[in-house]
Amino acid sequence: WRRAGSAGAAALWVLLALALCISLLRRSRVGTALLGGESGSGRQQQQQQPLPTPDALRSRLPVPHRLRRFVNDSRVAASAILRGQDDRLLAIVGPCSIHDPTAAREYAHRLREAADAHKSDLLIFMRVYLEKPRTTVGWRGLVSDPDLSGEEDVAR
Repeated sequence: WRRAGSAGAAALWVLLALALCISLLRRSRVGTALLGGESGSGRQQQQQQPLPTPDALRSRLPVPHRLRRFVNDSRVAASAILRGQDDRLLAIVGPCSIHDPTAAREYAHRLREAADAHKSDLLIFMRVYLEKPRTTVGWRGLVSDPDLSGEEDVAR
């Protein structure tokens, strides 16, 4: 956007990025997955269990070196854009929250293809909540119910 030299061009790039994301969302199953199911029956009977420690989670779910490198490189690139050292546009796109991991992976793969195709002008980040922080009734997200069973086993 900086190369274009005008606020109008920057707005155009933002609209382009949004249109691209909306198009990808419509073509994937995430569009329907966003609606989620209303479950959570038995929440009142649920027994409290201690949450796993961060070290236990790291042991159980190790992050591959390639993924760690991708995340770190992406953070460095985003920082460069925010500091004005990179003239690309940073596009942080949803969906807001997910309940279908398969649909989310499909969307992420399509978004990655779009990010690769436009990498000279855009840095696209997929941002998604695995919980529904404002939800007080019904299904509260994958963090609370990772098995999609309605049991809300956060410790799982």
